[in-house]
Amino acid sequence: MGDPIATYEIQRQLDTSAQTAFSDFSDPSLLVKLGTALAVTVAKESVLPGGMSVREIGVRDPLDLCCGCGPTIVVPAKMVSDPGKLTVRFDASSMGTVVRHVYAFVPLDDFRCVATDSVEILSAPWCLGAFVTRTAQASHTRTMDALQKHYAGHA
Repeated sequence: MGDPIATYEIQRQLDTSAQTAFSDFSDPSLLVKLGTALAVTVAKESVLPGGMSVREIGVRDPLDLCCGCGPTIVVPAKMVSDPGKLTVRFDASSMGTVVRHVYAFVPLDDFRCVATDSVEILSAPWCLGAFVTRTAQASHTRTMDALQKHYAGHA
């Protein structure tokens, strides 16, 4: 696979510690609690030396992007949580689109952190590249906004 067709970062300050945000985000069910996924299933889970966890998950999302009331799609993803780096990586592939996220949680102090979602869209159907990029960025921004709101007032 060549160069990504799009890359971007989304940052939000969170009113919680980096360790808490990392631990919470390492649980794939948080996406449902945030309202950014309809359901998440864990198909396979393992823990590697050093405490890194690897999960193969399915994320059920609305297929229509306007109202969320139409058909749904299950997006398979690999989720890798690295407690040494306080990062959670998602590699997802569906319908010809391949996306990689790296969520990093960097402490500001004991009670606040900055969460960064670094995104690479590695491939998309040739006729939908611009649409996929705009749609993905809007969806990922909603996730980061929901994460910030989830911790609002916790510091």
